Amino acid sequence: MHTTKLLSCIIALSLSISVRAQVLFTYGGKPVEAKEFINAYRKNATDTESDSIAVRNYLEPFIRYKLKVRAALDLKLDTLANQLSDLASFREQIKPQYLLHTQTLDSLVRQAFERSLLTIETAHQFIPKINNAEADTGFQYMGYITALTLPYPFENAIYAIKDGEITRAIESVEGFHRFKRISSRKTTGKRTVFHILIAVPEGADAAIVTEKKRLADSLHQLVSKGANVVPLAKQFSDDKSSAPNGGLIEGIGVGQFDPVFEAEVFNLPKSYHPSPVFHTDYGFHILQFVEDIPPPKTVADSEYEIKEQLLQDDRRFIATNALIERSIGKYGLTRDTKDKEAYIGRQLEKFNPAYAEQIREFRDGNLLFEIMDRMVWRKATADQTGLMNFYLKQKLKYTWQASMSVTTITSINRESAELVKNSYLADRSADQIRKLYSEIALVDTGRYEQKDILLLEGVTPYEGYVSGFHTNESDGSVSFVIIDKIHPYPAQKSFEEARGQVINDYQEQLENRWMETLKKKYPIQLNKTTWEQILRKANQNTLLTAL
Repeated sequence: MHTTKLLSCIIALSLSISVRAQVLFTYGGKPVEAKEFINAYRKNATDTESDSIAVRNYLEPFIRYKLKVRAALDLKLDTLANQLSDLASFREQIKPQYLLHTQTLDSLVRQAFERSLLTIETAHQFIPKINNAEADTGFQYMGYITALTLPYPFENAIYAIKDGEITRAIESVEGFHRFKRISSRKTTGKRTVFHILIAVPEGADAAIVTEKKRLADSLHQLVSKGANVVPLAKQFSDDKSSAPNGGLIEGIGVGQFDPVFEAEVFNLPKSYHPSPVFHTDYGFHILQFVEDIPPPKTVADSEYEIKEQLLQDDRRFIATNALIERSIGKYGLTRDTKDKEAYIGRQLEKFNPAYAEQIREFRDGNLLFEIMDRMVWRKATADQTGLMNFYLKQKLKYTWQASMSVTTITSINRESAELVKNSYLADRSADQIRKLYSEIALVDTGRYEQKDILLLEGVTPYEGYVSGFHTNESDGSVSFVIIDKIHPYPAQKSFEEARGQVINDYQEQLENRWMETLKKKYPIQLNKTTWEQILRKANQNTLLTAL
């Protein structure tokens, strides 16, 4: 039994290796390896189709993609100023993440994740290097910290001791630091809240403080009685980062804000009743609970977020130094080379194949857009005569099904939508809505097929019908529609009515004709043996995990 399993594994591994090493097809004599096809398929595969179906469907689009990029290169479009500029910017944008040793970075990510499962109540003592005994103020309360809250040497020291213990002195440029680990607890996750800040200027006299407190108390009373906190935060809050979003602060964790503020955040009851008005050095605050975000269960759940933080943290240099150490002796890099990181960066495509692959993909994607714009998209849009002739030859294809002329009114929120709708119902005039409510409502008219009008699903339409509301979750805007006229069907679409669809169809025709030309210029030769090996893995639905 074990021998059979071992033999199956060996066969599968051999198949995987052979597929990776072989050429899948050539175009005009230029080879494309199976691994490039499979990697591209992996990035574009969806869960809606099995491998056995999807991989067959993906071959033709992939071939067309390679032909288009080849045509762009033959036209030297990669030498255009905009192409060179975009590529240079992209190189610099992604370079930092590749100037790191992957295994070391992964180890740091795992460490940060494991530490993030614990929050530690901490106090800090700072002893300056100047000879001034009074400057040592003893241990000061810091609140709770967790992974990536403090510089790495401080974090290491705190996580290395037990509750109640004090770290050794840690030297910095300014002086010496010691930390007391007061207590620890499992991380409960993060919180999202609404926040209103009534700021108190530094050095404000008692009269100003009293005035600010009175305003905060008034707002608190309104929210306590059920008033929507969002418009109040937009109008009154001095927190410039959250006020434009109605006071919303998402994903608050420990060690991010003032300890008093954080304590109030995590003491909030899970209800819509606001926190009491409380005071910090910034002023008076009001909080309202929105939701709890549970801590990630696995490192994979938070890997992206942690990596982003690590790239901004001193510990990224640990991964950079590990890369440098393992690169000594490659491509002319020696221990005597000055600025080894810059040396690797200048030749990063040699040192890091994954970086080279991402650069190639970006370049090819840009070239694809450039060549498609020249040969298909812009060409179709500009060819008015060709578009009209194309429409006339198959105009019966462009007909209206069940359609109607509707007025769509979109307001900034539910309250304004109800106001506008009640106003419309009072006098049935969309023109009046345009005149009276232009600052809070957008009025649009047009003819659409009934199946494309979201708010008419399941409705028996009639002229004059006013729909219910639809809320756009992305921005909170609220819409409703009015049926102005129901048209008979089927009915012929004019060229202007069908213009968008005609352009799309004409572009498809231009692209197909262009592809015929490219396939003659760059003949395709498929390696049937390699293709059958890929299909065999696809039929087993293991292609995505085969390599």
